[in-house]
Amino acid sequence: HHTPGAIHPMYLTLSAVDVADHERLRAALAGIAGEGSGVSINAEPERAYTLSGNSESYLESICDRLRGEYHCAINVSPIKAVLLETIREQTGYQWLVRSLF
Repeated sequence: HHTPGAIHPMYLTLSAVDVADHERLRAALAGIAGEGSGVSINAEPERAYTLSGNSESYLESICDRLRGEYHCAINVSPIKAVLLETIREQTGYQWLVRSLF
């Protein structure tokens, strides 16, 4: 489940500890995505999933739910921040590059 146009500043990758837990994890993530919970969930290769959300504590609470409410044994990567840069004004860089050639 992915919210088009949404930019969530925090993300993590998770996977089931073993193959037996993979279906349970998939079903649990489908349930969480269906709640309209404000988290984006994307399937990755090797039976992993990337979860993105607005805060570290929110992503941690989803992992706690997966472990407690859904009884999933999961491996979780450290939470990372998405770094976005905004260009605020044009610089003289293009002029400088052109003047060198």
